[in-house]
Amino acid sequence: MEKTSFDERQEKQLLRIEHIGSAIGWWGLLTAIMVQWVLFGSDFSRLGGEIIVFIPLSLYLGVSPIAKGLRDRYWPASLRGKLLISLFFGAAAACLNAAAVWLRPESAWNSTAGMFLILLISMFFVSFIFLSFLQKLTDHRANRLEKEPDDE
Repeated sequence: MEKTSFDERQEKQLLRIEHIGSAIGWWGLLTAIMVQWVLFGSDFSRLGGEIIVFIPLSLYLGVSPIAKGLRDRYWPASLRGKLLISLFFGAAAACLNAAAVWLRPESAWNSTAGMFLILLISMFFVSFIFLSFLQKLTDHRANRLEKEPDDE
């Protein structure tokens, strides 16, 4: 590990600042993409810049902890946590679709309650399966890292 002029308290504060800053950037980009998608449709010429930044940022923030065998301290790895997170993503997708249909009635999406429910349920299951896969991957990587001998 590199030597720095910071003490342990300062290092912890700096890590917290970086964590909050990256969270603000990620959620800000996601919000900008969602608002533009709802208001203007899925025109890549309007969303391209945000998407080009958002996808690599998401991949880095998602893959880096898995590669180190770590979980985020704010997202519970329990069944209840995965269910709640999946329900959130399902509801968010369904509400975004409803908002897009409401603001742009000429859109191709069907505006029935059935479509809302189908989108909610499908996104719920996709999110739950994806989170379960990521949890297994993280657990597997953590077990492999624990078995490796230290180089020190």
